[in-house]
Amino acid sequence: MKIYHNPYFTLYNEDNKLLIEVHKPGYNLKNFNQIIVDMPVIKVTNFISLKNALANAANMKIHIGYIKPKFEVIISSDELEAKIKLNISEAEYERDKAFITSQIIPELIKNGVKEGFLYETISSNIPVQKEIVVAKGQLPVDGRDAQIRYYNIEEKKPVVRNDGSVNYYELNLIDNVKAGDWLGEKILPTEGIPGRTVTGKIIPPKRGRDMQ
Repeated sequence: MKIYHNPYFTLYNEDNKLLIEVHKPGYNLKNFNQIIVDMPVIKVTNFISLKNALANAANMKIHIGYIKPKFEVIISSDELEAKIKLNISEAEYERDKAFITSQIIPELIKNGVKEGFLYETISSNIPVQKEIVVAKGQLPVDGRDAQIRYYNIEEKKPVVRNDGSVNYYELNLIDNVKAGDWLGEKILPTEGIPGRTVTGKIIPPKRGRDMQ
């Protein structure tokens, strides 16, 4: 498929490969940078082949790079984030913003993103040619450790009489309780709350530690 043409050469996209067919010599290689700026989907990986093709004008297709997707989806290795990179020009984004915005979530889904979409980010102005986080997973919440609580035995202190003297004999060394009174308890550990990746995988939490 032809994607660019000028009097000197034609650029083609064939199976996402970038090919150039040069018709006549004389094109300044430095000017090719402006084409790259205007067409962010093209990625030149073999500048030597490009230079030779422009010099020789052999009227044959030469492989010089590849075609990037307009919507480039990048999922982090832990699958907790998904980014999108719009390989388009600023002018194209401004011209077709509503349509481009409407295509972001379908592109994410097509690349395996199922949840965690940041709708506010997606619907706002997204800078082109930059990786922007558009979906986030949920980290698991680890379970709480077991808790053991005991009856609080009060510290024994001598009684100070009104005259300032101290009674060391009536220390009330025993805390009296009745049958059925609360003496302590154990709160069992919790399982925690699972997390989820942007691709829908469950992230198991760590169960809280038990205590004797």
